[in-house]
Amino acid sequence: NNYFKIVWTQDNIVDELVKIMELLNIKKIIEEEINKVREKLLEINGQER
Repeated sequence: NNYFKIVWTQDNIVDELVKIMELLNIKKIIEEEINKVREKLLEINGQER
């Protein structure tokens, strides 16, 4: 019975790690998109001056 508990906990930890990795990946993608927008805004501001 203990064996199954240990296995379940390991699976649980893996699931949690996968979720964390996905969240970090999403965060990275969002940061890249924000940087693209910032660069565009800088270009537009530079053209206005």
